Amino acid sequence: MQSFWMKNTHIPLDMIFVDRTNSISKIAEQVTPMSLDYVRQEACYVIETNGGWAEKNNVQVGDTIYFSVNRFT
Repeated sequence: MQSFWMKNTHIPLDMIFVDRTNSISKIAEQVTPMSLDYVRQEACYVIETNGGWAEKNNVQVGDTIYFSVNRFT
């Protein structure tokens, strides 16, 4: 379970929750700055972006996220 609040965050954020299959399971859009309310969801990863980014980029629940890992040697 991932759990976040916005205490000390001065701008709205989108929180994109990603499950173990790399599928978006929830998008909390334009989360209220400075709020102490929790945003919770079972997820392996959470991607935080500026508020409104998900809508602007047509990101939706059910979409798949692809990660690329660059390793430095």
